[in-house]
Amino acid sequence: MQNCEPTCLRADAQGTTAVVDPAPYMQSSATMEKAKAELKRFGFKIEAQRATLSISAPPELFEQTCGVQLMREQRRMHEPGTSKAVILVMYGSSEPVLHIPELNDIIEGIVLVN
Repeated sequence: MQNCEPTCLRADAQGTTAVVDPAPYMQSSATMEKAKAELKRFGFKIEAQRATLSISAPPELFEQTCGVQLMREQRRMHEPGTSKAVILVMYGSSEPVLHIPELNDIIEGIVLVN
């Protein structure tokens, strides 16, 4: 069994927890490499890879490839302990999970994280 983080815990109906091996639920390295190659081909940048991929691209690329509309929101926040204001730009989507139809066989979905 691989080294598990707390996300590898499962509770049964009685509340007893047990460590669960996540390996059977993970994608193969070949699938991960194929997903990375296809996303790059579409114009996405791979930012990080762990159990999932973190990708970035201009909003227009997400809209075009996923067939969704992105909404942009600006929020004015203050840095803790200072009077300095920071403007945060956050994106939302017309769909909770984005899909690239041509890649449905290798990518289950894309979720926006701000």
